[in-house]
Amino acid sequence: MVTFTGITSQFSDLGGKTFQTLKELRPGLSRIALLWNPEDPGSKVGAEAQLAGGPQLGLVVQSIPIKTREDLSAALAAFSESLPEALDVHITPILAANVDAIANFALHHSLPSSTGSAAMVRAGLLVSYAPHPANLWRRAADYVARILRGENPAEMPVEQPTKFEFVINLKTAKAIGLSVPQPILMRADEIIE
Repeated sequence: MVTFTGITSQFSDLGGKTFQTLKELRPGLSRIALLWNPEDPGSKVGAEAQLAGGPQLGLVVQSIPIKTREDLSAALAAFSESLPEALDVHITPILAANVDAIANFALHHSLPSSTGSAAMVRAGLLVSYAPHPANLWRRAADYVARILRGENPAEMPVEQPTKFEFVINLKTAKAIGLSVPQPILMRADEIIE
């Protein structure tokens, strides 16, 4: 029998929140491109949820699977011909490694962008909403300590995050000509200026 325990990141549940935030920042937003990796299990689950949930928010979500740098280059070139109104970028190794190219593309075309990574926002994307990473690591360390003290993992529930982090990059907002409403700024845990 296999037993699982630990901490979940809830990334599949947060895609709708990032879409809503983009709609608040760009009223009238109707088309969003979703950059994700079908070989990454978390990204796959998240993309399925976002593709299903987008229409409920009045969004047409364009699925852009990215497995390699070449896939990303081809997608960005194709976007130049049929530009989306915003980008949502999953946290996968290939996308994180190429965040500069994605951020530069978004800046060049004045596209708002969202992600689940504060680090990717610090690199130039517009907003992120995700579980607070330090809190996740602390909770994971607590689970390891409990198991090492002899607690049975089968009796430990999978824990959901309780602390989330909303980060906004005002430099990016200004560069794409976006005025961020005060209520959104007040919700932010970190503002990059």
